[in-house]
Order: sequence, then structure tokens, then C-alpha cells
Amino acid sequence: MAPLLRGDLNTGIPAPPILHADPVQGPVQPITTAEVEEALRRMKNGKPTGPDDIATELWKSRSWNPATWLTMFFNKIVTEKKAPTNWSCSIMVPIWKKKGSPANPTPQSYDEDL
Repeated sequence: MAPLLRGDLNTGIPAPPILHADPVQGPVQPITTAEVEEALRRMKNGKPTGPDDIATELWKSRSWNPATWLTMFFNKIVTEKKAPTNWSCSIMVPIWKKKGSPANPTPQSYDEDL
């Protein structure tokens, strides 16, 4: 873990193996607003924002109905078979969770908004 203490975040944390799965046959079913609403409902309040700087409480807000917009957005990604390129980028940041040694922090992944 010494490289992490020097600030070298590209080494020291082995990546898990990428699992292989057979492709799904047949048409992909559209994502429904109910599925998005359920995913939003399961988000925990009070957590730090991601690269979009939108708090969980705002994503869950009924005042602007994000579920409808997100449903259209996700279905467009599925239809066009193309996701935003910055979704594949992330930065691993070691965070000490006050358990164990600060020299051996728990790595957390944060998406980088490029």
C-alpha cells in the first residue's frame, strides 16, 4: 500500500476480474418509468454527490419528475447502443473508514466527469 500513500493511485489496488456473460438473445425490453422510480426510491439520502453534483434528494424530488426524463434518457442509450464516454472513466480514492489502519484505507470509486 506504500504507493497509495505517495499519491500514486494507478497502482496498488488490483482490479477484480471481468466476468463474461453470454449475450442476451432477442429484443431488449424498454426501461419503464416504474423501474426508474423504484431505483430512485432505493437511493440513500444524505450521501455525497457524484460528478453531476446533484444530490440524491433532488433526484428523488417530485417537483421536477426526474423519473420521466431519466427513463427517456436510458431508453435512448439502449436504442442507440451508445453511452456517454465519461461513464467509462473513474478515479479510485482511498478513504479511511475509521476501521483498521489509515495506511490501509478502503478504496472507493468515483466517476470522473470529463
